[in-house]
Amino acid sequence: MALVRIRDEFPILERRNYLNSCSLGALSRRAEAALHEFAARWHDQGAAAWYEHWWSLLADLRRRVEKMFAAPAGSVSSSPPGPSKTRGRCPESPGRQGLGASWTATRAQARSR
Repeated sequence: MALVRIRDEFPILERRNYLNSCSLGALSRRAEAALHEFAARWHDQGAAAWYEHWWSLLADLRRRVEKMFAAPAGSVSSSPPGPSKTRGRCPESPGRQGLGASWTATRAQARSR
């Protein structure tokens, strides 16, 4: 994809140079569309919108991260950011470490190959 096409994905870049690439990076058009889609599902399905749609997308993301790092199937899990009583534990993968810890283990495994 050409750099200009990538820039077009982020409306703020039409007006500004945006260098904050942390958790509050520039909002892409696709991310905004996904937010609108989630809001519509939430209005229609309530909390079930998470369980019937988004959890499956998280499972797909975990599989893609495993593939990217050549990690064993089922070795990556996700957890919400920030302090919580459940940090490092996930309802969809009980007993596994959170995403950051799993990625660290995966990188160590990859180096040993």
